[in-house]
Amino acid sequence: MRFPEHSLPCPKCGRDDQPLVFRTWSYEAGLFIWCRETRHSAYLCPDCARIQTSKSLAFTGLLGWWSLPGMLFFAWRSTYFNWRAIWTHPAKPLKWGAIPAQAILDDMRRAFEEAASHAQETEMFQNSPLAGLNTVDRGAVLSASALYELLEVPVDASREELRRAYAARARQTHPDLKPGDPTATEQMIRLNLAWSVLGNEEMRAAYDWLERDRRRVM
Repeated sequence: MRFPEHSLPCPKCGRDDQPLVFRTWSYEAGLFIWCRETRHSAYLCPDCARIQTSKSLAFTGLLGWWSLPGMLFFAWRSTYFNWRAIWTHPAKPLKWGAIPAQAILDDMRRAFEEAASHAQETEMFQNSPLAGLNTVDRGAVLSASALYELLEVPVDASREELRRAYAARARQTHPDLKPGDPTATEQMIRLNLAWSVLGNEEMRAAYDWLERDRRRVM
């Protein structure tokens, strides 16, 4: 129900020198037999929470009593909720939108793991052949897999051997030469990606480095 000072900024005023408290407010409006209640909740600093409570009390006091249901039932309840917000949270905070502590811990743990993973990936890229590639070439290398198998050549094949293998496979797969094959276009796209990666010395070095890293993980 409470975050200590200097842990989170207040979403209203932006200050973090006060604790954040969970408070709830009810806004009641009515006319004749029509009556409507709107509920709000938030984690705010005590100053902003008091301001919000004053607004909700004024709103309900001016507009909540102008209907029969409001006079008999709902405006009283709304006023009670708002008066309670002056000093404490509601009796059943989870129903008003309070965040369970476990959910906060899970979010913090997830954010920490993502940050650690991102830092690890950044460090890995900075010390690898990927660091010398532009964004487009790096994306092509990262999305590629099983390129040597696709071209049916060994991993130590020369560039000329790669070119001949690509040309031979392209003749077998090209959609213009196989109009009845629904997979020909997709296969040709994969072949073009294989040649664009393995036919470029820097991209091939980055792909080979990634493949060695994948084998170490496996």
